[in-house]
Amino acid sequence: MIKHFSILIATAVILSCSKKTPEFEPSEPIELPPKKEPYFVKSLNGLNMRSQPNLKSKLVITIPLGARLDIPDLGAEEIVINDTKGKWLKADYEKYSGWVFSGYLEKDYVPNLGDHFDAQRKKYCKLGDDIVRCLKKIEKGTLADETASNLTRLGKNLKITLQNGQEKILIDQPDAEKGNVIIYTFIGFFEPIILIHKQFYEGDDFMGVDIRTGQQIKLYREPIFSADRQRFFSFSSCSEPGYCFPGFRVDRIEEEKIASEFVMENELVIRAVWKSDSEIELLMPPEKKSNRPRVVKKKLNGFKWQ
Repeated sequence: MIKHFSILIATAVILSCSKKTPEFEPSEPIELPPKKEPYFVKSLNGLNMRSQPNLKSKLVITIPLGARLDIPDLGAEEIVINDTKGKWLKADYEKYSGWVFSGYLEKDYVPNLGDHFDAQRKKYCKLGDDIVRCLKKIEKGTLADETASNLTRLGKNLKITLQNGQEKILIDQPDAEKGNVIIYTFIGFFEPIILIHKQFYEGDDFMGVDIRTGQQIKLYREPIFSADRQRFFSFSSCSEPGYCFPGFRVDRIEEEKIASEFVMENELVIRAVWKSDSEIELLMPPEKKSNRPRVVKKKLNGFKWQ
């Protein structure tokens, strides 16, 4: 019995020794997901998300202007669609997944619709122009328009001949101390409002001058009129403390003056449109924990906007 047991032990030892020790196999390197970067939709009509990276694939959803997408740039091949360069990128938006064309996205983009001043800069200024030279080019080109017959540039003076026969003169102060206006620039005429750009030592601003009376009006950008032209709003989505501030305002045109009706200071507005003569729809930035812009409607009740 003892002999038989010894044979079993010896056999077990031999078998265990003959078993090949497994080689150490290093684990596969951990591939981290590509870093996602924030992009914003800058197309006025929104951005189409498609099921595949081509224009013929199924439309998943149209993502609105100003929406934020956190997507990786995977180095896809650059292509051209409608004269716009970009790449097809995989993206998620709310509960949807699909492909978007990066040509209509921009990092840290804050759209500012109806920006007449930006259009003037693109039309008259060249790459490399400093701000003063650019402003002079804009005004020279704009003054050549027949609608500017009431304005004259005389050196540092911008003379406005009002409809009541009086004159209003805005004087440039190119050597002024910080905080003072250094140059006024005529940007356009939106009857009855003359749009003036004010360039400061740091930052800029806008104002309107009533061609009828010379009344000065606070404007964020050019006035956008209701269909009956009894009211206009202006807004800015620029938010750089010390340089420019966001805001929205509605003014009413009366026979002898322009009256302020509604003001939102330091409120970022992406887009604003007249839905009717008494209703305005605002597109505002997403609230926290959301990437979808908010739609806010303001309706006129008497002379109050609610």
